[in-house]
Amino acid sequence: MNLADYLKNKILRAIQLRWPEARSLAVEISQTPDQKFGDYSSAIAMKLASTLHQAPLVLAQEVKSILGSMPPVSRLDIVAPGYLNFFINEKWLLRQVDTILQEKEKFGQNQIGQGKKVQVEFVSANPTGPLHLGNGRGGFTGDVLAKIFKASGYRVQREYYVNNVGKQVGVLAESVLRRYWQQQGIRIEYPEYCYQGKYVDDLARQLFLPNYKFSNVQKLEVVRDKIKGRILEKMVSQIRRLLVKRLGIKYDRWFYENTLYSSGQVDRVTKELKKLGLLYRSEGAIWLKTSQFGDEKDRVLIKANDEPVYFLSDIAYHWDKLEVILVQLVRLIKDGKEFKMSKRQGTFVTLDELIDEVGPDAARFFFLMHDFGTHMDFDLDLAKKKSQQNPVYYVQYAHARICSIIRKAKKLLETELPPATARLEAAESDLLKTMIRWPELVADVCRTYQVSRLTSYATELATRFHDFYTQCRIINGQSRHARRYQLLIATQQVLRNVLEMMGISYPEKM
Repeated sequence: MNLADYLKNKILRAIQLRWPEARSLAVEISQTPDQKFGDYSSAIAMKLASTLHQAPLVLAQEVKSILGSMPPVSRLDIVAPGYLNFFINEKWLLRQVDTILQEKEKFGQNQIGQGKKVQVEFVSANPTGPLHLGNGRGGFTGDVLAKIFKASGYRVQREYYVNNVGKQVGVLAESVLRRYWQQQGIRIEYPEYCYQGKYVDDLARQLFLPNYKFSNVQKLEVVRDKIKGRILEKMVSQIRRLLVKRLGIKYDRWFYENTLYSSGQVDRVTKELKKLGLLYRSEGAIWLKTSQFGDEKDRVLIKANDEPVYFLSDIAYHWDKLEVILVQLVRLIKDGKEFKMSKRQGTFVTLDELIDEVGPDAARFFFLMHDFGTHMDFDLDLAKKKSQQNPVYYVQYAHARICSIIRKAKKLLETELPPATARLEAAESDLLKTMIRWPELVADVCRTYQVSRLTSYATELATRFHDFYTQCRIINGQSRHARRYQLLIATQQVLRNVLEMMGISYPEKM
């Protein structure tokens, strides 16, 4: 159990013991903004005050007396108007180095999930074109969230939802077919509604139609319908290859939209919506009363010709999903200006091209830096920099520097043991306090889905290490400081755990 949860549980037990009527109160533990006020703080006394109608300072004192002594805590102060401020015990803090070295890659894991199943469906881009920047943002967010769930004891299934039903699949096949005939020297127009871009030309070059080489326009629909399944699978194969080979994202299941119809799920959901009184017929079509839920107007689910719209299968697919995370848009900034994108016009930067420019590590880190609920600008120029201005370079450089020190220290036989009374230097203490927050962060992200906090933590940990390296000598002549060397090894382990969770490499040399 991490320290924040330890303190939270202690306070909860104190409340249950003394004030059973207030046991439903939520207890929150936060880090103090200034260490002169301690390391962790709780405002539970103010919450108790509003429930029990007593002075918060009096209640805080009573909570303190019930808590008694706690091994991880050296001091517990009460600060007006009723905060409980906890100071970490230095001896306990030092012992956490051993914990990190013993648990290694398991340091940070927890059992919040208790073996329960959770499915994470992400990316699921329409396979009518290559993956773009927005898909990358959702891809890395979903991938890291799945890792967080797994580290928290859940049984995780990663799923990709493939849209293989509807008009756009046919438009893609027609686009490829028209380009194919043009490449064969057949004069045929290329309408505006067709997909643009080099990828269509590439798909056309891979197409081989000996029986239809000299087909005319009248046979276009027949040929299109024969090849659209094949074209779709080529696109899915390219998406799968990019995700697995270049982005390091693997899926447990590729779910195809058409199975929602063949399994009867669409029919079952339609009947449920009808039972709920949310459907009505107008102008021959079946409509869903979405305006009852804040939409500007009702939406068609089934057209007058009995053809279902994509919205219906989306409803059927999400029928058993409990939570939906909306990932906001991405703007690509190049040379200080926005680079405009359009999939239909072919003027867009593919995710593949972005990886070519900045590499998978920078792409991951930059996408993860912003909360998925906010719009973000991807600074292409900064992501390409090989300097400490680039946050991913800064974090990776910290790991490479640690590896360099370890290589030098391993050659030394002598050790310099600190005196038994020696206190931790401020830089040592700050570094170690940052490291022990890693399990807390994993648990918090599991609850809140805020994966952007990982990049902030990685940067903070790298900064604490660089401060430690500057202020505390680890190698002195032909000896190494034993305690600091162990702290160094522990730092390397935690930093690796963090980067591993984000799917980012940790080079030993830079």
